[in-house]
Amino acid sequence: MLKDFNDGSITSGNWKSFWTGTTTTENWGEWEIFGGNVASAGNFDVSIFQNYACESWMVSPAVDLTSTSSPFLSFDNVVQYEPGPRLELFISSDYDGVSNPSQQGTWIDLTNYVPNWDVDSGDWDFVSSGNIDLTQFISPTTTIAFKYTGTNSSGATWEIDNILIDE
Repeated sequence: MLKDFNDGSITSGNWKSFWTGTTTTENWGEWEIFGGNVASAGNFDVSIFQNYACESWMVSPAVDLTSTSSPFLSFDNVVQYEPGPRLELFISSDYDGVSNPSQQGTWIDLTNYVPNWDVDSGDWDFVSSGNIDLTQFISPTTTIAFKYTGTNSSGATWEIDNILIDE
């Protein structure tokens, strides 16, 4: 499974987006397409120098990994404007595919198992996550999710691209 956002959509291919937070002229922190072909989440309104509290999930469709023996996940990521809560990565085998993931499914935090998260280096150069071993999560309904969190006082901008589950 590859999700590269080249079609300009967060939700194509049965991906889901869930957001809660402050709405002004837009839903701050909600996953959106930036530059035509990457997923982006950020909670800072530069026009008034204000951060907004939010929680935003970008959730994959269920992937059947039962015919694999060594599946892995990889993706490209970049961050700017830290400090702010870190982007998080989760995995589930019992998510129902339609409900808000903050309220349904058993989610295992994989954030600390990602070999390479970008650090705020002042540029927008993507970093490859490296391969995240999914062998212990083989199921007919494996789902991954990225969770962005922002507060009223802080929030980085994260961009994600080229999400790949393969063997």
